[in-house]
Amino acid sequence: MKAPSECVNPPPVVKVANRGDTDRMSRARERDLMALQLRLRGDSWQRIADQMGFKCASQAYAVWKRAMDRTCREVADETRQLEVERLDALWRVMFAKAMTGSHQAVDRCLAIMDRRAKLLGLDAPARARIDVVDIGQLVDAVESLERENEAMEARIAARDDDVDVDREFALPWAEVDQAPDLSEPQLISATS
Repeated sequence: MKAPSECVNPPPVVKVANRGDTDRMSRARERDLMALQLRLRGDSWQRIADQMGFKCASQAYAVWKRAMDRTCREVADETRQLEVERLDALWRVMFAKAMTGSHQAVDRCLAIMDRRAKLLGLDAPARARIDVVDIGQLVDAVESLERENEAMEARIAARDDDVDVDREFALPWAEVDQAPDLSEPQLISATS
């Protein structure tokens, strides 16, 4: 959904100095609820702004957006709390069985603990290494390789025709029959 852009003034922000100021919070929630209801009934952003006393449509949109975010967050929090309570109930039953020596119950307890930790975000985040390569660095590397390739081609072209290029750039074994068998993995000793 695209936000209206008729003005750049932000909507009035309700700042709560302390948690005891429930009147302000209540008025903000009422205003948020009103914006949700007006939009739900199909009113335009400008009409909502006019009815709510805002200067422009973008203020109405901002209040509606904040209300939507808060509502979704509250629903998610309530759902998460319900799931935690369910997991806790399962845990109590399985933990009692696990303490009697049931290996299956121990496995279930561990699975419940894992799910609970994921749900509540208790696990440490996985570490990832991200290398950022500047396009300039990439271009420089390609140009460097191209220069090396040109230099090697120039050295080869400068050699006399009687130079045996195959022998000059040959593999360490002389004949194909002497090439090592690479079809099976080989263990290489560090002492050899």
